[in-house]
Amino acid sequence: MKSIFSKYSKTWLFSLICIGLISVLYIFIENRNHGINMVDFEVFYKTAERMFRGSNLYQVEGDGHYVYKYAPTSTAYFIPFILLPIAFSKVIYWLILCLLIVEGYYLSGKLYLSESMNANPRLNNTILFIAFGVVFIHIERELVLGQINWVLLVLYLWMAFAYINRKPKQLALSLALSIFIKPFGLIFIPYLLLKRKIKALTYFVSFAFGLFLIPLVFYNLSEYLFLLQGWINELVIELGNKQALTTGGIHTIFSLLVRYTPLYFINFTPTGTFIYQLLILALLATAIYWFAKMGIGLKHAETENFGLLIALIPLLAYTNENAFLFLTPAIIIGLKNFGGMNIYQKILLIAGILLQGGNIREIWGMHLSLLLLDYSLVAIGALLIIITMFSIRYRQQISIAS
Repeated sequence: MKSIFSKYSKTWLFSLICIGLISVLYIFIENRNHGINMVDFEVFYKTAERMFRGSNLYQVEGDGHYVYKYAPTSTAYFIPFILLPIAFSKVIYWLILCLLIVEGYYLSGKLYLSESMNANPRLNNTILFIAFGVVFIHIERELVLGQINWVLLVLYLWMAFAYINRKPKQLALSLALSIFIKPFGLIFIPYLLLKRKIKALTYFVSFAFGLFLIPLVFYNLSEYLFLLQGWINELVIELGNKQALTTGGIHTIFSLLVRYTPLYFINFTPTGTFIYQLLILALLATAIYWFAKMGIGLKHAETENFGLLIALIPLLAYTNENAFLFLTPAIIIGLKNFGGMNIYQKILLIAGILLQGGNIREIWGMHLSLLLLDYSLVAIGALLIIITMFSIRYRQQISIAS
């Protein structure tokens, strides 16, 4: 036991080993309690079988609630899994997710804690453990459902790592792979344009075009065009489901501002909703530009800029609550700076963390947990963490100026 605590103090990799073991061993708990269902992975698996046969992917009779709504290209990512029986593939995908969870925290450490890794391993282990614990409620659902949000997070972290290390091809490939899963990665395009990363963007267009053509291995051109029409239809349905600004459980920043401000009393028409969303996007773009501008001259500013963009994704394009695991980099940034915060910043961060990861059904029960989700406390927590990031950046910039 003494040697274990010694490792905790001497190597920051200790946290990664423990995070990996917890993620792997959780499969036995899930198997005992519910069986390994992984219903979302099952959708990916069955859709990959359809692609391999050259069949339709969208609005297939018999799909029921679990419909496929991703790009045809992303279906091809799952074709290797159909070489194995689905039960075995679920276990393999669980283990792949576990490896990616470790990789995600490893990249987060390299990006946000690299300065003090060897100087203070105990502190870094603590930060990574807390960051893991805060979003574990989302990671657990990711594993149990066999989802793909953590895969996206790792792709975004790879992209940030490539940006810092000036590897435009790796950056472009990571971004291109991500947008065919969910188009969230488009949030990085304006930032890359702002930073004049023309070579990376050129590579991105090339990689994206190549990935776009992959389904033509299984379909002729007319069949592929029909698939694209089906995908666009799914996107329209998904976007339409998120337009009810006053409905509970819609965790976008657009909905939060309407439900918790006097905007609630405005009767938004479809045109009014569109204009309102454009105004909020313009304000957010201005805030992001200001955040990046304040970071000039600060160490780790570029990686923290990526952390902010990643954290904004679930507030702009909410799909489900476990998408809030995208807050992981922002949480690590906050914890890294915790010692230098004033009391108000600490309260803000702690409140954000509690709201972000505190809705645990096993503690509160199903009814209360769903009620807390309905009030979008998870999104309010995310917003508080993001506000903390701005506050930290502002104080750092003032400190340098003085």
